[in-house]
Amino acid sequence: MGHIFISYSHKDKSYVRKLREALQEEGFEVWIDDRIDYGIRWPQAIQAQLDSCSAFIAVVSENSNESEWVQNEVARAKRKGKPFFPLLLQGDPWITLETIQYVNVKDESLPPKGFYDNLRSVLSGKPGPFPTRPPVREPQKKTPWLGWGLGGILLIGVLLLLIYWFRKPEKPEIVLLPARAILTEMEIEVDGSLDDPAWSEAVTLTYASHPEENGLSTATARFLWDGEYLYVGFDVSDTQVETADLSIPWDGDSVSILVHDGGIAEYRQSVGAGQNDDKKYRLKAKTSLNNPLDTDTGYTVEMRIKWQDSPSLGRRLPIDLLSVDHDGNPGGPINEPTIFSKISWDGDQVITTAEGSLILVETAD
Repeated sequence: MGHIFISYSHKDKSYVRKLREALQEEGFEVWIDDRIDYGIRWPQAIQAQLDSCSAFIAVVSENSNESEWVQNEVARAKRKGKPFFPLLLQGDPWITLETIQYVNVKDESLPPKGFYDNLRSVLSGKPGPFPTRPPVREPQKKTPWLGWGLGGILLIGVLLLLIYWFRKPEKPEIVLLPARAILTEMEIEVDGSLDDPAWSEAVTLTYASHPEENGLSTATARFLWDGEYLYVGFDVSDTQVETADLSIPWDGDSVSILVHDGGIAEYRQSVGAGQNDDKKYRLKAKTSLNNPLDTDTGYTVEMRIKWQDSPSLGRRLPIDLLSVDHDGNPGGPINEPTIFSKISWDGDQVITTAEGSLILVETAD
């Protein structure tokens, strides 16, 4: 029996926790997003749990109706064909779920026994308690084999040929849940170390995982904001930290962010390259630059990006993130013997388009 995904606003978490306990007492496995530990790939974890769930409970309220996260989860669950079980906690039913029967829990009561029975039927794959109409069979007409004739066989062949000719491989869809930048009132010193207390409040996004030939290097990003700057903190785990030819520093180990804010701009920091007051890198412990004889731990990058348009709570910015990993040829170009990997968050491996987004929020909840 698979697990149940509960979509809800964190403002309704007291009811949702009571609901989770009741479901667990009935023997169900339940997932809600307060189980995500600090540092995990937050949007990816939600997406993985939603995509693998066997039933989807939406706690419908005025709070969840205004939650962009909940609306994204509902839209994805519908697209994935998940069985829906809406609970009406507050307000009116949503137009997006108008055709689905609700269970009224406006007095914050728990659902009735029939609700759990229906869930159990869906998760076990057995028919539910509601009768279904048997299919109506049309009487079969016997068609003599000769009725097909040569023309029928040719017609089938032409149809198969057309299907083969016009069929195009579908491009795999990449759906990125928005990243979040947390409002901060703390002072942030841009020194590349990410040791300011404010960074502990930020949500970590793992946006790049390089292949095995690059030592399975990973890159994460965190975001903070205030009235003057957007702050970005990168943390790269890498066993071999290398530069490229310094005339082309972007081909060496580097990270960058593309931001749409009053225009499109890329902000990049390469290891071994120039730094300024707005962006700096720092090598982690046990890391030396361009030394293939040791095993490094990686590097961190800290950026502050001055706002072009005034920031505000709830504002959404199109962004993309890039990680470049250069191994096997310290200080050299990206031709052989360099082992080169470039990964972007939106999956197109370039930093010219922004399919991801960043939302400015007040807290991580």
